[in-house]
Amino acid sequence: MNGINKDPFACKLACHLVKAQFGDICETTCCCLLDRGMLSAFDLVRSTGFKPSQLHSALLVLIQHNFVNCYLETEEANPRRPPVSQTLYEADLPAILQNLRKPSLLVHIRDESSGPAVAGEEADQGLSAGEVNEALMKMLLEQGRLNLDQVIAAAAQNLEQPVDEARELLQRHFLGLVQKRYIERAPGCHEPPPVPFQHRKGNRKTAPKPGTAEEARHQAQQAKALARAEYEKERFKLPSSLMQAAREDGAGPEPPKKKRRMGGSTATGPVKEEDATEKVVLWRVNRDEFNKRLRHAACIDMVQQKNGPDAAAILRAMLHATQSYETESKAPQSKSVSQDEVISFVRELEAIDPDYHPPDSVPDVLRELSDDALQPVSYTGEGPGGSTYCVNMAAIIRHKRLLETDAVIRQRFGVHGLRLFRLLYLHRQLEQKQIAEQAMLPPKDAKELVYRLYRAGFVSLQDIPRTTDHAPSRTLYTWRVEIDAAADKLASELYKAALNVCLRLDFEYQRQKDILDLVNKGMAQAVQRTHGAQLQKFQQTLIHLDSALLRLDSQIAVFNDF
Repeated sequence: MNGINKDPFACKLACHLVKAQFGDICETTCCCLLDRGMLSAFDLVRSTGFKPSQLHSALLVLIQHNFVNCYLETEEANPRRPPVSQTLYEADLPAILQNLRKPSLLVHIRDESSGPAVAGEEADQGLSAGEVNEALMKMLLEQGRLNLDQVIAAAAQNLEQPVDEARELLQRHFLGLVQKRYIERAPGCHEPPPVPFQHRKGNRKTAPKPGTAEEARHQAQQAKALARAEYEKERFKLPSSLMQAAREDGAGPEPPKKKRRMGGSTATGPVKEEDATEKVVLWRVNRDEFNKRLRHAACIDMVQQKNGPDAAAILRAMLHATQSYETESKAPQSKSVSQDEVISFVRELEAIDPDYHPPDSVPDVLRELSDDALQPVSYTGEGPGGSTYCVNMAAIIRHKRLLETDAVIRQRFGVHGLRLFRLLYLHRQLEQKQIAEQAMLPPKDAKELVYRLYRAGFVSLQDIPRTTDHAPSRTLYTWRVEIDAAADKLASELYKAALNVCLRLDFEYQRQKDILDLVNKGMAQAVQRTHGAQLQKFQQTLIHLDSALLRLDSQIAVFNDF
């Protein structure tokens, strides 16, 4: 499931989002896939009880909006029958939950593209680069998979511009978004299903014996991996017509130049062209790239809170220098970058961003960050450009999760509850008597708080038997904090809270249905005169609920997507 656990509340929230957008049939289909995993169309018909035509329409809608992944599985041939192929469907839980993040993605793409437009034509049309990029991303987020002509037509309509006049402008910005990896090709339905992760017995890797069933499975898995690698090669390939039009206009990418050495080859590389026999290509939003950029922003914000604006400016320059070399959205560390390269990227950011204020001495800030207890930046050695450093993004996000957990515990259990949690986190494990003594609390109050934390899932109990019979009188019981288990528990509660906010939003809309119907019929002035106070209260309630949902989604991203 792309790195996210099938939490019950996450599945309920996903089903609710699907129902709110597409109706009951799509919701039932999605819930069936989330409950039972990868299924064929025949198994879906049997499980849901829908007619094949209804199920076919529901699957088309869900695949169009990237909520369901489609795979082609080919069974191995044997002497009795030829190979048989069937199409399998799997619900993409992270993609469904990403619907809550649409406003954040649009704000990010607009702010990143703020500034002067790409060419003078945008100024003549009264458009900025941020508005054009936001319109392109908005259409893909709302409509799922589209070809280039459909994206341009929808974006031009959103910008209230004629398609013929805005085509060249939109093509240039579309090209830039693909080069930044914000837009990718949608995978086809002919790819094999992903290979499930298998734990090996021991660390020894032995080749399967020839002619055995194990060798056949190994070869089939290698063929699937090669087929999926082909999609990775084609993922950001541009049609030759778009590249040719961009070159004629002078906005296309230049021939690839030799890049700075950053401890390895780039993960993305130059954007490739489609060959002469190109076909219709469907494009979609690359949510992994957005999560990576939002993760960078969270790391910078965390370092700014802890180490100050100078450290945040250096971290921003390092992440800007290494972001094209990250192969995973949850990479624990960035590529190593030398001190001279950090200084050059600091100057580059200072030239393009007037709000960027770097420190006076970059080497001093790098040494302070590497000596910090959190170690947001690690020293990795010496190189031609001086000392080399890398960003410990996993450590920064882990510290941010701990602070979020501390805030929740303090709100629920008070200062004393937070003291007990921090004490167990720092000392690994303690007995009940030791907790009361070191926390300087009465034994009765300490015992009550510990059991409340245990019931909430933030601490765990470890039994250490002194004898083999595990008798309670001869067993030592200690309390401990497992931060990963506590984070999972808090993530589940965040999904539950987001689901409750969505249900409250539906309730508010249903309660004011009669007034909203009158407004939609063009009687807004009459409604304002008769139900003005009620309508204003409803609008304020929606603002509060939408704000709460955005805050919950930002916390969900910290605990699940970062």
